[in-house]
Amino acid sequence: MLNVILRVVPIFSGFVTVDDVDINNVSPAVLRRRLTVVPQESFILPGTIRVNADPLGLSSDASIIVALKTVGIWDVLEARSEEGRSCLDTILLESPLSQGQQQLFGLARAMLRDSAVVIIDEGTSSVDSETDLLIQKVVREKFKDCTVISVAHRVCKISARL
Repeated sequence: MLNVILRVVPIFSGFVTVDDVDINNVSPAVLRRRLTVVPQESFILPGTIRVNADPLGLSSDASIIVALKTVGIWDVLEARSEEGRSCLDTILLESPLSQGQQQLFGLARAMLRDSAVVIIDEGTSSVDSETDLLIQKVVREKFKDCTVISVAHRVCKISARL
């Protein structure tokens, strides 16, 4: 389904709409720019923490720091930063993150994008139960005005008051 939404796999019959727009009428490049995807295998680009958090350079340093603090990895990153250098200027590949930390970093990256649709593929697959709860909380709070498509094999327990 995600491959169809992202136009990786062509639609041979029927249609898929996002905000009442048939995705077949939108170029794959434009569609992918407008959707925010947090992949199961989070990626790290060559470069600084700033470049990895905001590859397009659209966010302020303050916004990047808030996003990284929200997902709980700012302190980890700050502890690894070089003396005399801003944490955001630290080269990320020189101080690698665990798989779970990479997933949290990917969630922070998604928070910095302005998108109405957020796709999260196995966002909690490599994290402990405490981090799982944090991710669920962040998704509920930070993407509350978005359509969130989440693929998960682990059942999420969300309580509701009736």
